[in-house]
Amino acid sequence: MSGAPTFRPPPAVGWMVAAAPEPAMSGPDGDLGGPAEAGAEGGNGGFGEAGQSGAPEECHTDPTWEERHPIMCFALGLPYVPHQEHSPAGFRLWADIQSGASFLGPEVMALGLLWVGLVLLGALQTQAQDSTPNLIPAPPLLRVPLQPDFQDELFQGKWYVVGLAGNAFNKEKDSQFKMYATTYELNEDNSYNVTSTLLRNQLCDHWIRTFLPSFQPGQFNLGNIERYPGIQSYTVRVVATDYNQVATVFFKKVYKNREFFKITLYGRTKELTQELKENFITFAKSLGLTDDHIIFPIPIDQCIDE
Repeated sequence: MSGAPTFRPPPAVGWMVAAAPEPAMSGPDGDLGGPAEAGAEGGNGGFGEAGQSGAPEECHTDPTWEERHPIMCFALGLPYVPHQEHSPAGFRLWADIQSGASFLGPEVMALGLLWVGLVLLGALQTQAQDSTPNLIPAPPLLRVPLQPDFQDELFQGKWYVVGLAGNAFNKEKDSQFKMYATTYELNEDNSYNVTSTLLRNQLCDHWIRTFLPSFQPGQFNLGNIERYPGIQSYTVRVVATDYNQVATVFFKKVYKNREFFKITLYGRTKELTQELKENFITFAKSLGLTDDHIIFPIPIDQCIDE
């Protein structure tokens, strides 16, 4: 095809305390819990961000987590009680209070209750700060354009992630997001093996998944979705592409009943014209996003050019 495509805008408290932040499509390309955010597709974009561990069951199953957060586990009403040699004095005090130790006076008991209450309040405040804010609603797929007469053979190959936009991205927090590359390899059944390569902790990381063709050419679903706990649906839709220079791809994921969406601006090279970037911004805003939800990853050479 000749010429770059033009994008036109289409017409119980306890359990919550230790909950980890929602994944932000942060594994590459929408984030399935893959590499978090040193730069995979979805950096913080609701498609898989790494965050502070905090699932309540960890109080039962992870001794190191229990030792680091004994008061938190106890405040959740979970049965774990750490060994005394690892327990802060305050925790031993509260354990004694719960067991009804008679040698403690009412003043001490009241102090213990107050102390644990303050810990619980602090945990709730932390959760409120860390959790994903109210998300801009994901658009219905019918509002998202689809590349006419999609050519799967021409689309395969290596793409650089030049731009990202999504309802879980934050321009300020993700300002140092590094560019990464995604390669689409076409299979005989018209599915793609999709590999994202990124620099993470000074090492090259590779994240692989499968996109299965849907009922419409250019639309795909995540393969082996049962391997990704919490993900209920995951749709990929090629919005527009000229195959040899630029592509815009839409991702939508339902994770634990919350809808995340992301738009990726791909380039066959690391640099695209300002006009193409402006078209990308216009399209992202047509789906309800703002400038604060749009980022352009920093170009790098490590890993993605190998």
